[in-house]
Amino acid sequence: LPPVGTWSIADPENWVALITFVVTATVASQLSESAKRRAAAQAHAEEAASRAQAARQSEEMKSAMLDALAHEFKTPLTAIKAAVSSLLCSDSTIPAQKELLQIMDEETDRLTWLVAESVQIARIEAGQMEVRKQAQAAAQLIREALERMAGALESRIVELRASNDLPLVPADRELVLIVLRQLLDNAVKYSRPGSPIIV
Repeated sequence: LPPVGTWSIADPENWVALITFVVTATVASQLSESAKRRAAAQAHAEEAASRAQAARQSEEMKSAMLDALAHEFKTPLTAIKAAVSSLLCSDSTIPAQKELLQIMDEETDRLTWLVAESVQIARIEAGQMEVRKQAQAAAQLIREALERMAGALESRIVELRASNDLPLVPADRELVLIVLRQLLDNAVKYSRPGSPIIV
């Protein structure tokens, strides 16, 4: 602005031009910074959504793979269970063989439960689990969980403090059994060896 080469402004109208320029530059700078922040936030949100989508797809793929794997396991496990049960019922089986067959029968059941539990947990993580609530007897669920964990609990004294008079509770039987088995498994792993387990 004239006079050029000085720090003074002679014409008052040039003051208006200068102020307008400064205000416009300041507003433009603020708008630019705001746009950059919005763009960065949008990019971050899109990246987070992309990661979440990839995680969901990964969990869904894992669930599908476990479903297929469980199906492959169930067929031979069912055949083994049928063969062992048949031998256990046979009159020609000697006592020593029956003891081994009993162990095989129990371990086959255990493997079947572990396969089913793995599939259920994968479905929960993938958000594909459908909870099927029905009236359940709490004490009976605990006893069944203890039966499933009989092998792991054989070196422990287990005390069950569950009244048979407990009311029925709405619950998904298989999911509750998974939770109880995990709790019992933790009790075995993380309590002092030989100490009693109270349920």
